Amino acid sequence: MASKTDPARRTCIAGVGQSEYTKWGGIQDRSQFQVTAEAILGALADAGIKPADVDGLTSFSNDSNDAPLMQVALGMPRLRLSGMVWGGGGGGTCGAISMACASIEAGHADVVVAYRGLCQGQGRRFGLFGQGRVNGNFVDPFGLFAPSQMLSLAVRRFMHLYPITEDHLCEIALNARANANRNPLAVMHGRPLTRDQYLASRWIAEPLRLYDCCLETDGAAAVVITSTWSQPSVGSRWSRSPVDRSCCASTGAGTGRSRLPFRARHTSAGVSKATTADAT
Repeated sequence: MASKTDPARRTCIAGVGQSEYTKWGGIQDRSQFQVTAEAILGALADAGIKPADVDGLTSFSNDSNDAPLMQVALGMPRLRLSGMVWGGGGGGTCGAISMACASIEAGHADVVVAYRGLCQGQGRRFGLFGQGRVNGNFVDPFGLFAPSQMLSLAVRRFMHLYPITEDHLCEIALNARANANRNPLAVMHGRPLTRDQYLASRWIAEPLRLYDCCLETDGAAAVVITSTWSQPSVGSRWSRSPVDRSCCASTGAGTGRSRLPFRARHTSAGVSKATTADAT
């Protein structure tokens, strides 16, 4: 087994795949599982890698698209890694990629796909209050029914501890929209957001405004992660820049909303990444 510091097992992203993205309930012609499988196949095609070469799958935020079923559906004969970053939200994205990187560097897998698929119109609506939250008895009596309400406490605490203002929150929202404007598949492609629009938007749960909150979007995305030495052997068309794992490490392995207020007392980087990821 190679050491995780062995340059020969340094990880890189070899391919990216996406489905179409729609507003909540917009995908009805295919199952959530099918949409997710298409995104994975798209990422593999982008990398020039066959499904049979994949030996690891990771996801986050309690993805219901089970890895063992995905293995069978896509024809992956050997699944050495099946990992889930439980809970989370936006911060779980980095957690799933970080898990893939660590597993490859440790020699537990060679080619890992990190993916997430969600079609809320076919199942539970994330933004709607319900009885499904395990920690509901601790937060529901205080009016914390939705992620924006839960996260507003953590953001307010962070603003109390550090010199964060509404201008900083605005920059996060503007950056997220700018990223969407560059993605032709994004729901908000071609719809720019200005600072004046952000500041004029209504409060959802102070200090969070409308544009601090994420859209309720259906779709799927996947990235193929492998080591730089094994990439040519599986037929990839090109070599991408190695993944900088420092961008994943600061968020930890999960950013569940019920834990954010407590983490705010101990780490600035972790809460900053986790809070902004969930809020935007």
